[in-house]
Amino acid sequence: MGPEIDVHALSQLSSENLRVLLRKIPGSKDLIIEPPLIPPLDKIAGMSLIKSCGVDRVFKLEQQWPDASAASTKVYFVTPTLDKVKIILDHLQMSNNVQKGLIFHVIFMPKMLKEIDILLEEEGAHGKITIHEYLWELIPLDYDLLSLEIPSFFTSTFVHEETALLSSVANSILGMQTLFGQIKNRVAIGKHSVTVLDQLQLLEQSQQVQSSSSSRDISTMLIVDRSVDYASVLLSPLTYEALLNEVFENVCGTIDLDERVTKGDHVKLQLTSKDKMFMKIRAQHFTNIFASLGSYAKQLKAQQNKAANLSITEMKSFIQKELKDIQTQSRAVALHIGACEVIQNEKGPVYEYILPLEIGLVTGTLYKESLAYLEEAMAQRQNMTTILRLMCLLSFCNNGISASDYDRLKHQFLQTYGFDKLMAFNTLKKMGLLTSREALVALKASVQGKDKSSSTSFLQVAKKLGLNVGQNQSVVASSQMQEDVSYVFNGAYMPMLCKLARDAKEGNLEENLKELKGVKHKVIMGDQASASSTGKVVLIYFVGGYTFSEVAAFRHLQTILGNQFIIAGTSSISGKSVMDAVL
Repeated sequence: MGPEIDVHALSQLSSENLRVLLRKIPGSKDLIIEPPLIPPLDKIAGMSLIKSCGVDRVFKLEQQWPDASAASTKVYFVTPTLDKVKIILDHLQMSNNVQKGLIFHVIFMPKMLKEIDILLEEEGAHGKITIHEYLWELIPLDYDLLSLEIPSFFTSTFVHEETALLSSVANSILGMQTLFGQIKNRVAIGKHSVTVLDQLQLLEQSQQVQSSSSSRDISTMLIVDRSVDYASVLLSPLTYEALLNEVFENVCGTIDLDERVTKGDHVKLQLTSKDKMFMKIRAQHFTNIFASLGSYAKQLKAQQNKAANLSITEMKSFIQKELKDIQTQSRAVALHIGACEVIQNEKGPVYEYILPLEIGLVTGTLYKESLAYLEEAMAQRQNMTTILRLMCLLSFCNNGISASDYDRLKHQFLQTYGFDKLMAFNTLKKMGLLTSREALVALKASVQGKDKSSSTSFLQVAKKLGLNVGQNQSVVASSQMQEDVSYVFNGAYMPMLCKLARDAKEGNLEENLKELKGVKHKVIMGDQASASSTGKVVLIYFVGGYTFSEVAAFRHLQTILGNQFIIAGTSSISGKSVMDAVL
C-alpha cells in the first residue's frame, strides 16, 4: 500500500525555518555543530543551503578552539546541556587571546532550558552571547517513519523525571498540522502524553488554529508514553531491522557497518524503502533472512548470466541500464549477509537461553528458571547489559521481584560488575523497572496517592487486552507466524499500541483503556466518522521513543486493517539503549 501523505514536506519546512534563523544572524559566520546533531541536520539542510545563509566554514564542537577563520561571528548549534555550554564558555574566554571583537551566537536545539540560563547568568555571559532556539520538524526517516531525533529525551523525561522537553513534542505535532491540517481524533495515554495534548491545545488556541482546517488525511492520533509498554522495549528483538539497530546502532536512518562486516573500512548503509531489496526483508523474522538473501543473490546471478547470450547492441543497453544496478544490489546483498553473520554470532548463543525465558515471563511462567539463569550468567560474567535487561523484564512482568530474590540478585550483580553500578539500581527502582514487590507497591502509592489496587499488573493487562496471543507458540518461528503482528516477539506478545490502534479502528478503545488502571489518559473524538474510515492515516506518536519491533508490527498491521500508520517518536529506542542510559 502506497503512502497517502507526503511526509517529506516536513523536511522542507525544517530547512526553511533554519534558513530564516541563520539569515537573521548578520554577516559572514562560522557554524560550530555538536557532532550528534550533524546526521539529522544533513537530512534537512545540505551544505549548499547552509552556505547560502552566509556560513563561511563548518566545524565540529570540540574542547579546543576551532581553526582560524576570517569570520568574526561564531554560531554554535548545540543541545541544551551543561557540558556543551561550558565548552562554549571556554571558547568565549579563549577568544580574547585569539581574536578581539568576536560575536557569539548560540542556537539551542530543541530549546533553551532553565539550568542553562542560570549557568550563563552565573558566568556573566548573558550580554556576550546571543541566544536562539530552533526545533526542527519531525524528520522523515522513511515514508511512514518520523523522528524528532532527540535521543536524550528518554533519559531526561523518564529517568530524571524532567518535563521541560515535552513542549518540543507538542510543537512537532503543531508543525505536522501546519502541513496536513488539524487532527480531530486524539488519544493520549500516559501522564506525559496527556500533558503534550494539553500543551498542543494551548498552542492551537494561541495561534488561533481554525477548526475548519481539519486534516483530510490524518484521521486519528495516538500519543503514548514509552513507560506504558516497557515490555516491547525489554524483549529481545527478532526482526531484521530491529536486530541491525541493536548490533550496529541506527543513527538517523543509517547504520555503520564496521570491520566486523567489511573486514576493512566502515560502510554506511541507509535503511529506507527506496532500497527495494531491504524493504522486503526489513520486517522479516530473522530466521527467514538468510533464505531471502540467498534467493536475491541467485536472482542477481541469473540477471548477470543472461548477458552472455545478448547481441552487441543489447549488451551495450544492458551495461548502460542494468549492470550498475545489479552490481550495487550484489554489493548490498553481500553486506547484509555479512551483517546477518555478525548478528547470528553475537546474538545466537545468548538468544538460545534467553528467548524461552522471555516468552515464559510475558506469559506468566518461568520465574524460578529465570532467577536461576541470571545467577548462573552472573557467575560466568556474561554481558552486563543483557543480564540487567532480563532482570528488568523479570521484575516488570511479575509486578516486582520478591524482596529476598531482589536483594540476592542486586548483591551478586554489584559484586560481579562493580559497586559503582548501585546508582543504576536506584534509578531503575525509581522508574519501577527493577524493584521488589514491596517497594513497587510503595512507589505506586506515592505516585498515585492511592492504594495498590489502583493499578493493574503487567500480566493482568496482557491477559485482559489479549496481548499474549500465542502462549503455546514454539520458540522457533515459522513463516506462518507472520499472520499476526506478535511474530515480532516470536508469537508470545503483541506490542500494546498495536492492540490499542486496532481498538481505535473498531470503536472500543475507551473501554480497553479502562483496563490500564493507574495510567492517565485523555480521549478527544471530534470526528467519529473519519476515525473508522478505511484508507485514512493514523499517527502513532511514542513520547520517549519507538522500537523497530513496534515499527515492523505496525507495518504488518496496516496490511491487516487497511489503515496507513505513520510512526513518530522522539527517537528510536531499544532495550540496550535504555540500559545504557541508566548504567
